[in-house]
Amino acid sequence: MMHAIQRLIKEKYLNIQAKLVFPLAATILVLVVILSPLTNAIIKGRIEKEADRRLGQIADSVGALIENSEVVARNNAALLANQAEVTNVFQKNSSGDHLLKIKDDLLLQELSLYTADFKKGDQALFYGGPTVARRLQVSEDVLAIREDLILSALQEKKPVSAVAVSPQSSQIIGAAPVYDPQTGQLEGAVVTVFYMDDAYIKNISHIIDTDIAIIKDNATVISTINEATGYEKLINDGWLQSSDLPVENVKYSDGTEYRLLAHPLTISGKQQGTVLVAQPINELFNLNRGIQAILFTVTGVFALTALWFWIAAFLTLTRPLVQLTDATSNISQGDFHQEVNTSYLMFKDEITLLSENFNTMTNHLNELYTSLEERVNQRTQELAEARDDAVAANQSKSEFVSIVSHELKLPMTSIKGYSDLMLTGATGQLNDNQTNFLTTIRNNVNRMATLVSDLADISRIESGNLRLEPRAVPVWDVIDEVVNLTKTQVEDKHQSLAVDVSNELPKAWCDRNRLAQILTNLISNANKYTPEGGVIKVQAHQMDGVIEVNVQDNGLGMTPEDQQKLFSNFFRSADDKVREAPGTGLGLSITKNLIELQGGKIWFTSEFRKGTTFYFTVPVQKI
Repeated sequence: MMHAIQRLIKEKYLNIQAKLVFPLAATILVLVVILSPLTNAIIKGRIEKEADRRLGQIADSVGALIENSEVVARNNAALLANQAEVTNVFQKNSSGDHLLKIKDDLLLQELSLYTADFKKGDQALFYGGPTVARRLQVSEDVLAIREDLILSALQEKKPVSAVAVSPQSSQIIGAAPVYDPQTGQLEGAVVTVFYMDDAYIKNISHIIDTDIAIIKDNATVISTINEATGYEKLINDGWLQSSDLPVENVKYSDGTEYRLLAHPLTISGKQQGTVLVAQPINELFNLNRGIQAILFTVTGVFALTALWFWIAAFLTLTRPLVQLTDATSNISQGDFHQEVNTSYLMFKDEITLLSENFNTMTNHLNELYTSLEERVNQRTQELAEARDDAVAANQSKSEFVSIVSHELKLPMTSIKGYSDLMLTGATGQLNDNQTNFLTTIRNNVNRMATLVSDLADISRIESGNLRLEPRAVPVWDVIDEVVNLTKTQVEDKHQSLAVDVSNELPKAWCDRNRLAQILTNLISNANKYTPEGGVIKVQAHQMDGVIEVNVQDNGLGMTPEDQQKLFSNFFRSADDKVREAPGTGLGLSITKNLIELQGGKIWFTSEFRKGTTFYFTVPVQKI
């Protein structure tokens, strides 16, 4: 086990059995620990939402039942307004005692009569209802609604009704005008009342099979909900204002858990407070338990199926693959004598064919490896001999170039010296032909001297024998020196040469002569490949611990193809205009090597027929 962990950490190796186990374990873990609870939570949330929707419908039905009672009260008042027993009381032909029996038959809590000249505060002509003590408990709000309803019936001359919800004596009131059947004259109004008392609310609770409570102004009007739920404390704590439809799980005194929902109490389109409805959670969430059982069953079946597939895969797939892995590991270490077991049970499969092909491949590979070793040894020997020959040839070439350069310097110096003397008239007056011939000889000798010098430099660079003498060098002095040296050839082509060197330029740390050679090569190139009347600029400034020098011209420029080969030995452009100027193709190669050997860099930008700018850097003198 520890060995497997070490390989996992060091080599990031995990065998295939573990790769099968981990996904299986991860799948079961995700299914059991994450997906199952998550799915259960989602389902429970949906069921709670559906349960709350049902409780909301039940709450609406409470308002509908009260509204129905209001219709009954109004219809009863209209019915009684046409009864002779009622008109006889207005005409004082009866004491009204028989009206009490009618009230009981209609299940009314109150039946009263008021005269046509009724004003607020007037007593009833006939009162058939609770005792005086009960009447004194009626709130001012309910009394005002009752009196307004009586006046409305008398003034509008039609049956009317209203619901007065109050913490004290809530009422469902109906009123209708009473007319003299003989004369049609308005006699007064009859009032029928249902009280929203314990019996009334228990009846509604029984009809809808739900405990309910009616709340007005954060006070309980009437309730069948167990006080142990603490719903009144919830109301006092602002629970009704916590959301549009507050909901809470509460417990009754017997320990049964209920779902409590608050819903606006709307009667005849008018909100009359809040109705609380409560039902046992077991009845609401029975479906959730069934779904949970199904979910756990499916999870178990899936886990067992995944385990069975893993065992089958282990027996038929992983064991042969482990053998193949061990064999290939041995091959990677150079042991090609490998063979794996190709036995099978009843039928061959892809793993069996793979094992057979692997054995065939290892046999061929072993034969090829043996043959390849022999060929590699032979080629290695041949390459070693070729390398030795190339090293010797390169050494011989360097020695030859060095000897030739040395041997050619003396005669060329003599030729140049004598030709210069003759051109100055030291041997007598020369005619034009003689002058031309001697000038040609001198120019060619100069070209030969340049070529020999370049060949000698290349030879020293390649052999590592180039000698450099770095010291503090004032760059501005070297630039002035080279500008004066090349002044004649620049003026011959009527070109302008501008120099821009910073006054605060520090000294460079380099070989002065080689720096002069670099600048001479670059300015001479700019001169050669810039037409007459062109402009050459030399600039130098300090940046990031180095001195950067650039030589710019507005000459022929280079094509992208030529730019890629520019620093190669003996490279000359195929451009006819470029080839009009003499050159060996070694100057820029030497220049690049001289710069890099002194710790600098060289680069350029060029645009065909518009000009070229060369940039190079040399280190600043260390203080």
